[in-house]
Amino acid sequence: MNTVIKSKTRKYNILFIHILLWGVFFVLPNFFIDRDVLFRWDRFVRSLPTMLGFMVVFYINYFYLIDKFLFKGKKKRVSVYQPVNNCLSSLLDKFRK
Repeated sequence: MNTVIKSKTRKYNILFIHILLWGVFFVLPNFFIDRDVLFRWDRFVRSLPTMLGFMVVFYINYFYLIDKFLFKGKKKRVSVYQPVNNCLSSLLDKFRK
């Protein structure tokens, strides 16, 4: 029973850390862009697609590429899929502008 509680607690801790760090990653740059105004919503909304692209790349790596290929010793596949993943994210960001 103790391991089930520890497992659930660990899962919630990981979720909390992800939400906290992505919140910092999304919001913090907007505080340092302009010295006159502390926070501007228009800049925040404009930066969302780029930040979401970073988030998509991270979670594709986190849930798919690392577990399926890197931990199983298929490092060549990771070295092929990672640049493809990054290029697709960059293309999506280019089309946004």
